[in-house]
Amino acid sequence: MPEARIAIAHGQLRERELEHVMRDFYQQRCNILLCTTIIETGIDVPTANTIIINKADMFGLAQLHQLRGRVGRSHHQAYA
Repeated sequence: MPEARIAIAHGQLRERELEHVMRDFYQQRCNILLCTTIIETGIDVPTANTIIINKADMFGLAQLHQLRGRVGRSHHQAYA
């Protein structure tokens, strides 16, 4: 995917940087968000329709359910 625009978000980013990354993703300036579990804290991006969880066996069922809830928040089909 050489044409993919990738953004990175994690808990060590300054608040302003994190807001900038999330705004870019929300406004579709980037189409892949590579991030830590920071997204489980209620970030809502209706256009996000796919989530890939690396090392899913390291998470509990409740945490996986919370992460899965971050996609499929619109009329588009979602994949996890």
